[in-house]
Amino acid sequence: MNIARRGVVLDTSCVVCHRLFEDGGHLFFRCKGVKPLWRGLQIENIRLQLMECQGPIHVLECILKLLYEKKMMTFALLWAWWSERNETNHNESRLSTGEFIFLIKRSTDEWLRFFKPSTKSSTTSTPRWTCPPAEIIKINTDGAFLEETRNGGWGALARDSNGSIIFAADGRITHA
Repeated sequence: MNIARRGVVLDTSCVVCHRLFEDGGHLFFRCKGVKPLWRGLQIENIRLQLMECQGPIHVLECILKLLYEKKMMTFALLWAWWSERNETNHNESRLSTGEFIFLIKRSTDEWLRFFKPSTKSSTTSTPRWTCPPAEIIKINTDGAFLEETRNGGWGALARDSNGSIIFAADGRITHA
């Protein structure tokens, strides 16, 4: 390390367990502080699989291949453990194992609801706009009105068989 050659003394031991050199593999998979979390979340098998990865890109590739719920739980654990490590580094108190597991489960549940993957069904797909046949003009209109505010608007667009716009119009509806 260039810094070490310049006489700067760095403590590279893990800030959580105070043992060994802290690198990503140690912090996320081998540290005695993180192992109970993987076990408590019942994803110890994922930790063991990720420990065998050859570098961070391989770790990410392995995580992305997991089932959706396990993938989200793994990301939640890694994100929260990094935050926990930083708080420990600043001498803030750490969460208990039970509190940490609760936090991960809550985060995972929130992420699963928020980032729910879309399920595409052929019966519910909206057809895309297509050009009309030759010598036909297609007029598309849309409008909306909100009864509570008594405001709304409308729009219209006309296109020829090449998809070129012939005219467009819109308006607003406001009532006092």
